[in-house]
Amino acid sequence: MRQLILDGHNALAQVQGESALSIYANNVHILTLLAWALANLGKLAQAEETCRAAIRVDPMASAPHYLLGQIVSDSQRFSDAMQHFQTSIYLNPGEILAIIELGNILARLGRRQEARREWQAALDHLLRKPANHFVGPLDRWPVKTLIDDLTCMIHENC
Repeated sequence: MRQLILDGHNALAQVQGESALSIYANNVHILTLLAWALANLGKLAQAEETCRAAIRVDPMASAPHYLLGQIVSDSQRFSDAMQHFQTSIYLNPGEILAIIELGNILARLGRRQEARREWQAALDHLLRKPANHFVGPLDRWPVKTLIDDLTCMIHENC
């Protein structure tokens, strides 16, 4: 499923995920990947409910909290999004994308100093990784690009 999502075959990933859930009903990994495919297909209500199901199965899994933060942020529900990003970070302190997204929401809310603090924390994590490394729930973001983007955002010289 992961590779299907990475390749943009979200409808096929949805079918595979739903089929897998008929056998492995309470698998947090399958639920999270299914939610990702649904979100990519624009089925945000279904994706949100699938994330919530994954969290009910394993409240300590950081990935469904991160994805749910993304989904509710896209719906302008920033307070909920911040809560899910903070939970994701609490469960996995190295969840760099959740730290960045938390900073992005703070910036949207006009809380630039707090946003820069979050972005700096993400940058500090990234600087400990090899430059050719990728990060994120689907390993899609190159470290070098994120370092450049965060440096620009922190110093407001984009």
